Amino acid sequence: MVDYDAFRWEYISDYEECRNIANALKVVSRKRQLVFLASCVERMLLNYYLLEEQPGWGDKNILVEGISCIWHVIKKHQHTRFLL
Repeated sequence: MVDYDAFRWEYISDYEECRNIANALKVVSRKRQLVFLASCVERMLLNYYLLEEQPGWGDKNILVEGISCIWHVIKKHQHTRFLL
């Protein structure tokens, strides 16, 4: 049985931590923000694969394609001022 009160508290606690991370990312370049985003999504990809096995969940290939697009933009503009 799930303890929903404990789950909510943990979620709120994580939310505060996410706000701290978001504030820290405001001072770095767009490129570094995208690298952080892509890295986080890649880290969570295995969890999505497992979740996708449940009935009614989406297609992991869409997420993989999105990550690929982000890395493509980062690599394409690595020597330009576009992502500064």
